[in-house]
Amino acid sequence: MSMYQTYYKLVYPDVYRILQDPWIAEDVIQEAFLKALMNMNRLRHEAALTSWFRQIAKHQAFDYLRRSRKHRSMIPLHANTTPDNDFSASCEYSDVSQFIENKLRNESLLLSLSKLRPQDQNLIKLHYFEDKSYKEIAQELQLTEQIISQRLARARKKLRQSFTKAWPL
Repeated sequence: MSMYQTYYKLVYPDVYRILQDPWIAEDVIQEAFLKALMNMNRLRHEAALTSWFRQIAKHQAFDYLRRSRKHRSMIPLHANTTPDNDFSASCEYSDVSQFIENKLRNESLLLSLSKLRPQDQNLIKLHYFEDKSYKEIAQELQLTEQIISQRLARARKKLRQSFTKAWPL
């Protein structure tokens, strides 16, 4: 068995768990393998190779998520989906039941979000949907970062309480 396949089998479950897409997971593992080969001189102890490579693969997966999160366009919360959009979105999932469950969960989450105070909705939208940092939000709302942090924590707590009532785990 090749070295690549040995490490592929080692990290695939972790990377797949993070990305939830087998094709992207394979691409990310290839990138991680290349990165590991290019940085092999940084490895101090050969005994740490396995854990070192696992860390590289996990970091590559999270980097991919960050990059894709920045580049995806956000769908307005009030937008209705068309049957064509539903079908194309369902192709991303390997199982129709998973697609339906995700769609129902997302609708429930958006409903829970709409029940929050407008100020809390705005904070959550700015941070999670528009991907703004606490500093950017603080400047926009002319508040301190500490106040933004506290208010966002409270808004998340309220959203979590509302959502868990509507969507019990």
